[in-house]
Amino acid sequence: RRGHAGWERGVTGGYSAFPSAGRPDLLRSIETVFLRGVVTSLYAEIAVNDGAAVQADRTIVFVDLVDFTGMARRTPTLELSKMLGCFESAAVDEAVRHGGRVVKMMGDGAMLVFTHRADGIAAACALVRDHPDVAPCRAGVATGRVFTRTADYFGPIVNLASRRAVAVAAVQVAVLTGTALGR
Repeated sequence: RRGHAGWERGVTGGYSAFPSAGRPDLLRSIETVFLRGVVTSLYAEIAVNDGAAVQADRTIVFVDLVDFTGMARRTPTLELSKMLGCFESAAVDEAVRHGGRVVKMMGDGAMLVFTHRADGIAAACALVRDHPDVAPCRAGVATGRVFTRTADYFGPIVNLASRRAVAVAAVQVAVLTGTALGR
């Protein structure tokens, strides 16, 4: 457009529009680089452990959107997608804020892991209560010996946390007591 009348305004307008126009691409790029780093570190863990299961004491948190099947039937796809995006973002935010990480997203649920029990409980409570943009959800928390393999967690503690999550009402957190774990 150089040489045409008003070309300077076009360039200036383009520069001023860049922050809002370029932000989504920039954020996607940062996310991609971050995820590649995480995946690389997880594969490094696998290589160190030769893919074998390793035992560790951890707090497992399962969070579940209440009546997701019903919501999916009566909610348009785009709106449902946004709903899941809000849930996923909140899960990641609370996991990171409380020193844990998201192990996996499972459609209408999330599995989080923490080294410290209090952090897992705090993250679960914050996730189900402090995010008005997230559809009603509930959580189950259990602490004890788990097996980790290829960055996933297995064992009775994982199963107990999962079952506790679906056994409570919306906006509730079920915490498995220490006596049930032999602690």
